[in-house]
Amino acid sequence: MADMLHKLMKIPGCCRLVPKFFKSMTRSNFGPKAGFQAVYYETTNKVLRFDMIKCPYFDICKAYGCEEIVRAYCHADDICYGSMHLRLEWGRTQTMGDGGTCCDFKITVKNM
Repeated sequence: MADMLHKLMKIPGCCRLVPKFFKSMTRSNFGPKAGFQAVYYETTNKVLRFDMIKCPYFDICKAYGCEEIVRAYCHADDICYGSMHLRLEWGRTQTMGDGGTCCDFKITVKNM
């Protein structure tokens, strides 16, 4: 996934589409039908901010007593999305996999 994102980000201006694209992609692929639940706070041309408050990865790992495994999923997001483009800032202050109450996502298009 990271390789594909890096290739897409080489298209001039593509990084500016990321907040709205990620909102659409998250809703369709990581929505209630897939066992996720999110609360969206802000989506503009420059910012996407939402909290994932229900995660089936976390729920399944917790049910089987292996919560530490879900951390790998959380950290994979950081690896994949954390270096998409110099103009994109990826940030989270917590994840359920690391003991947080939610996974708070924020992607910001920076001015350069």
